[in-house]
Amino acid sequence: MAHGESYEWAGQCPGGEVGAHNAVNRDGRRLVFKWSEDPVRLADLARAADRVERLRGKGYPAPRYYAPMPFDGGVAIFQDAVDGAWSDDVDDGLVDAILALNDLQAGEADEPETWRDYIAWTLTEGANGYCLHDTLEDYSVETRGILGWVRDVGRSLGDLPAEDLVHLDFHHQNILRAGGRLSAVIDWEGCTPGDRAFDLVTFSFGFTHARAALGAEERLWRRVEEMASVDRLAAYVAHMSLRRLDWAIRHHAARDVDRLLAVVAERRRRLER
Repeated sequence: MAHGESYEWAGQCPGGEVGAHNAVNRDGRRLVFKWSEDPVRLADLARAADRVERLRGKGYPAPRYYAPMPFDGGVAIFQDAVDGAWSDDVDDGLVDAILALNDLQAGEADEPETWRDYIAWTLTEGANGYCLHDTLEDYSVETRGILGWVRDVGRSLGDLPAEDLVHLDFHHQNILRAGGRLSAVIDWEGCTPGDRAFDLVTFSFGFTHARAALGAEERLWRRVEEMASVDRLAAYVAHMSLRRLDWAIRHHAARDVDRLLAVVAERRRRLER
């Protein structure tokens, strides 16, 4: 039972690093659900559902989330299933769409500032289950050097703006398309008040696995440079370098790590211009 209705499991959703599952009710209505074994997540997920609903009220294409439900051993959250599928193709139309959506996230923060503390924590210590420092420390001389830079950025981190709503995992595989057009941005469970420029930096790191139109990546990065100072960009590039390298080393093939190392080197060169 969920929200007064019974649902039948309909298989795991394709793609994604963390499991999402399909469900259907007796009338054929489709939903997607995720769960966490951490009951403390109940309050976080409730806030995420409220934040997404505010964005939807501004016309943002995101699925409707329902209030999370505690259960024995954790918490579950349901959302309406939306039409569409993700693709590795990133064309100019998609870049136009995500830049417009990023503007809708402006000014949507709803809590006292914690954004700077979060970024500093990941850079200097690492997070719970991701942004792990030991992974880069042990992998190679090159990743050890990157980790040293990441920590230096974290230790010297100044103030960061935190007036926007940040998706926190905004990459092209979390964007669904139907009929050749963007139909929804999904995976909002981790959204948080912060700086929306971070989402565009995250998207730029996703080009490592995208089939991008000529000039699409450069156009997106120019927008990022217009939005944020070099110091802010250094913090976000350092975070994404750490996050993506840690995950790739632990879960992906060596060629993916090498691809990311090239991207990290290119981003650092741009910061030094």
